[in-house]
Amino acid sequence: MLRDEPAVPKDKDFPPTPGVPATGQTEDQLREIQRARRARVAKVLVGLAILVVLIIFIIANSQHVPVDFVFFTRHPRLIWVMFACITDTARSRRRTGSVSWSTPPAASGPGLPVSAGPTPPAA
Repeated sequence: MLRDEPAVPKDKDFPPTPGVPATGQTEDQLREIQRARRARVAKVLVGLAILVVLIIFIIANSQHVPVDFVFFTRHPRLIWVMFACITDTARSRRRTGSVSWSTPPAASGPGLPVSAGPTPPAA
């Protein structure tokens, strides 16, 4: 017994089949698409690796540590103490504008001149 197949009109456009190059696309375009896919996969793998390292770091620093405040002592987890220190430092630096995160400190030390400000113009 044969199955009846529906008749398909010849002039109807169908979506392209995945993995099969569509007409009009050159090999260069397909290589570019594959390169973009590889880049996305690499980004996802790097993100997952960073996430795994972060989870291991949090688990490794989850033990309780004593923190002495002025009138009392608490035992928070070490990871929360580290997080609080980092956020407090970042907020105070941003609020005061004391140090830019992108520029290194000026070089000074033995043998290096220390600048006391702009030099006066020669008379």
